[in-house]
Amino acid sequence: KTHYRENVYLIQVPMDISYQSLGSKVLKKIRLCGPQTPQPVVPAPAARPPEDALSMMTDLGNMRIKYEDEDGDRIIIKEDGDVEMAFETLKEGFVYLYVTIG
Repeated sequence: KTHYRENVYLIQVPMDISYQSLGSKVLKKIRLCGPQTPQPVVPAPAARPPEDALSMMTDLGNMRIKYEDEDGDRIIIKEDGDVEMAFETLKEGFVYLYVTIG
């Protein structure tokens, strides 16, 4: 289960997924299903429309993924080894991920 803002998404991945692949799948799911920042109907000539942090992302560099360990602490995932550790915390068949962007 992946938490982003006030939403929860279910993402099914293999247990041997790499950090890069996990990040790509999370980002894709949020982009497809996540909340979008409304754009103004008629922007002022010199003003740029407001951009959501999600729409500004071109790579995984601005995204932070954390998992919840057995003690309820949120541990940041930075590499493949962290993903493996996250899958060791399975609760009711799920790993609980928490995503922030920006």
